[in-house]
Amino acid sequence: MISQAPNQVATVRCGGCQMTLMYPYGAPSVKCAVCQYITNVGANSDTHSQTVVVENPMSFDGSGKLVSNVVVGVTTEKK
Repeated sequence: MISQAPNQVATVRCGGCQMTLMYPYGAPSVKCAVCQYITNVGANSDTHSQTVVVENPMSFDGSGKLVSNVVVGVTTEKK
C-alpha cells in the first residue's frame, strides 16, 4: 500500500454529468457543484479531517447562463 501525503489530490469523473472532479486522497466521496451528484471514490477515510475547494473554469449551463464550477471534497477522520 502506498502512503499518500495529506495535500495530494486525485481526479474522478462525476457519476452524474461526467465533469472531471478533484478531491483529496482519503475522501470517501465528492459532490459535483454542477449537477449535485455525489460520486463515491471508494477511498478509506483513515486520515486527518480535510476540506478542499476547487474552482474550475466557468462554463455555460443549458440556458446559456455563465455559471461557476466549484467542487468541494471532504474527508473525515475514522473513529
